[in-house]
Amino acid sequence: EREFHSALTEQEWDLVLFDFHSKCLSAREALRQVKSIHEDLPFILISGPIGEENVAFLMKKGVDDFILKTNYYRLEGLVKRLLLDRAIHRRAEKAQKKAFEAFAARESMLAIVSHDIKNPLSAIHLEAQSLLRTVDKYGKSVMGEEVKIQAGRILKTAERMKGLIIDLLERNRSQDALKVIQKVQVDPVQLFYESLDNVRPLFREKNIT
Repeated sequence: EREFHSALTEQEWDLVLFDFHSKCLSAREALRQVKSIHEDLPFILISGPIGEENVAFLMKKGVDDFILKTNYYRLEGLVKRLLLDRAIHRRAEKAQKKAFEAFAARESMLAIVSHDIKNPLSAIHLEAQSLLRTVDKYGKSVMGEEVKIQAGRILKTAERMKGLIIDLLERNRSQDALKVIQKVQVDPVQLFYESLDNVRPLFREKNIT
């Protein structure tokens, strides 16, 4: 029994073939030890006739299959099938683990990016508001009006970017992102001029009419 336990804990095994009539260890205890140490390690029980109740009980406890000593011809195919099943199961577990790790990494990256972008955006937002208040307070000149328009554009852009970040985070948290999309009525003319406002400074810089 000690040797059996040591072998299980100190070495890697592909599967266990166990004789039901082993003198040193009962099949139930051997199965308990195997499943407690390596839950996915296939366990094949070999025996003469031991009765359906015994077989049913041991299968329920985790025996992967049972072979009569008169049916050894089944052993090769059974071993191949169990080893293939175990390999597929392990690959699936690894893939699932990688998927969870990738998801966690994406969540972490999004949190960092959103934090690093939101802070300077908040500063831009506050400065634009301050600029608008200053213009309102000190002057109604042509230049003042121009500054007011530019500050308004900065404010709108900052608000839009903050909205995009919040939207990105919210959609990322949702398991079905499509369900959070909502239909709303939009004035196409207003949408056009808002879009034009965002690129007007770039047009001026490059002398585009």
